[in-house]
Amino acid sequence: MTQIELKGGYTMLVDAADVAMLSGFTIQVSGGPDGYPYARADRGKMQVLVHRLIAGAGADDIVDHHNRNTLDNRTANLRITNRSGNGANRGADRRRAGTSSRHKGVVRKEKKMGTRWMAYIHVNGKTNYLGTYDTEDEAAEVYNRAALEAWGEMARLNITGGDAS
Repeated sequence: MTQIELKGGYTMLVDAADVAMLSGFTIQVSGGPDGYPYARADRGKMQVLVHRLIAGAGADDIVDHHNRNTLDNRTANLRITNRSGNGANRGADRRRAGTSSRHKGVVRKEKKMGTRWMAYIHVNGKTNYLGTYDTEDEAAEVYNRAALEAWGEMARLNITGGDAS
């Protein structure tokens, strides 16, 4: 593994074998549409995101960073997937901060009889409702089972019984 220091105090990780591929490029950090920093390789008018270059991604491919560190561009951390697979690796939605649940795929439902927790999952553009449960952790576990079934090892699972990541 090689660490490459970038402007702005960022550090990019790549495999030693990929350093030669990046020679001749100027590496910059730019913000992606999701707000995360990405390493961009520039050479003249050519610009390409480093993770796409290293993964050998085609124009329609989506490259997922397994550990969600967008500057970790080691081959073992990169996976070519589709939009649904990339979404599978997201944690609890940061844009939903302050919403009812700390877990991905779980929302609180207030009823006259008390609070219930609904589990749901998005797969291939379709929302699947997984039922309502007495506890937040119970609903999160149901989501986890559905995520494993849908995406296998690409699924980002909820941590139950404590703080979610």
